[in-house]
Amino acid sequence: MREDWIRKDVFEKVKLVKGMIHSTIPGLQKASDIELKLMMSHIAHFHVNNRKTISENEAIIYDTLIRNDINPSTAYKWFCLTMLPADFHHKMKSGRISQKQALRQAAGRKRDREIRMSMEIMQMVRESIRKI
Repeated sequence: MREDWIRKDVFEKVKLVKGMIHSTIPGLQKASDIELKLMMSHIAHFHVNNRKTISENEAIIYDTLIRNDINPSTAYKWFCLTMLPADFHHKMKSGRISQKQALRQAAGRKRDREIRMSMEIMQMVRESIRKI
């Protein structure tokens, strides 16, 4: 199975993993990408730290990933990459940035947005205090 994965991009790999999940547990076909990402997060943390417990469906998915030589932590990273904005998808597909750079830049954007929002809130509070 490993040879099939070597030259595929992240988005194709996620489609294949989703296909495995849906064929293994048909009840998860209606699950959203966010729900699947959360399950993959649980599975990845279980893989790294076996002291945590996972649900029955997550255990089945974990077993399926291991049998197909897919590292659950890597599969979780792939799911995270598919949740990034579309401009990152285009940059990764064209090879302008790596997966690691995409995750780092997306985190930076999120942090900048949160800082900007907190500054706006602080400005609104200052204005309301001045009015008093």
